[in-house]
Amino acid sequence: MEQETTLKISRAIGVRSVFLAARLDPKLVNRFFHMQGEFLLDQYGNQVTKRTLADVMVYMAGQYSQSVTLEDVQLGLLASSKEYGEMSGQDVTKVEEPKSSEEPVRFIDEEPDDDEAVEMESTVNDESDWVTDDYSEDIPTIHPSKGKPGVKPDDDMIERMTTGEYRLTRDDVHISTLDLAIRFYDFIGNDLARPETDKDVQHKVKLALGSTMKALGWKKRMRKGEWGWHPNDESFFDGDAPVIDPDAVVLRKRDTLIENDIEETQVDVTTDDIANGLPKLSEKDDQASSEDDLPWDDFTDGSPDKKVESVCFINMIEGREETEKRELVFGQTYTFFMDDDGIERMVEWDQNKSSWVFYIEDSDQHEKVFTERWERVKMSQL
Repeated sequence: MEQETTLKISRAIGVRSVFLAARLDPKLVNRFFHMQGEFLLDQYGNQVTKRTLADVMVYMAGQYSQSVTLEDVQLGLLASSKEYGEMSGQDVTKVEEPKSSEEPVRFIDEEPDDDEAVEMESTVNDESDWVTDDYSEDIPTIHPSKGKPGVKPDDDMIERMTTGEYRLTRDDVHISTLDLAIRFYDFIGNDLARPETDKDVQHKVKLALGSTMKALGWKKRMRKGEWGWHPNDESFFDGDAPVIDPDAVVLRKRDTLIENDIEETQVDVTTDDIANGLPKLSEKDDQASSEDDLPWDDFTDGSPDKKVESVCFINMIEGREETEKRELVFGQTYTFFMDDDGIERMVEWDQNKSSWVFYIEDSDQHEKVFTERWERVKMSQL
């Protein structure tokens, strides 16, 4: 670290010196994060203990000759740190709510409440031995705890998310935590205020939604600078009915669907008609019988349209973009292309780019898609 930076931190006073060290010292940069400004976390999502804060105090004294208090360290780190979840690999749903550091204190000279009062007189008569009567030599079985303590998925929310009219559908991909809370969380039953913005969503609500969505196979992803919930695969929607776009429905008037009544016309039979053996029909009857009474011009077999289009591959891991021609399948619910293994890869239309885009958000997708592309390039050069 440069001598000028060290001198700047050493000359600062109190909490200011901790703030500058957390922002400029490579040993402290990106080591601490905050959760909605309420408490500190390390880079792995663990809550910062007093021991960790004490280590920072010792480091400030030895490195910068700064005598700071525990409060200076805590406030300086809170002011300088980023919110947990902004960096890749940080999952806010795994953060546990901090336990209360202060337990209620009761003094022995306080009189207990009426509902807490106990009977002090013994109900055992003098003839019985109350020490050994109920004695048992069997040692009670102690069952070891299983798993880690945490917030369990909410069964009621799981039922609402998977069944009924308001269940999660493909239209809910990239849904925000605020929309999930308003739609599925029971604020009245939990005696909590309904939030109006993302910042207003209580930590307890976030933990409940996070564990529930994780149990359903959903996880948070960043898209266009905003966090949203996505299913791990499309199998979550296998039981859904096709989504009908109301803008694509063509409404027709009732009279176009009902065949007009043919007016009865009187046919005058002449001697010539009798001679020919059959009466002649009117021109109007001939015209009505020749018209097609179907309300549509033609119909297809229901197969989806296919067309070769340019697709912009946005690599979220390496931060680069590449454009390539792919055959797109325009289905009823979404547009996709098939990779070499026959897996459907869903694309989205980006209005700003005026192009179809495909987001590569994990290493498996990156290796799969770009390996296929390299194989096609090598084949084209042969």
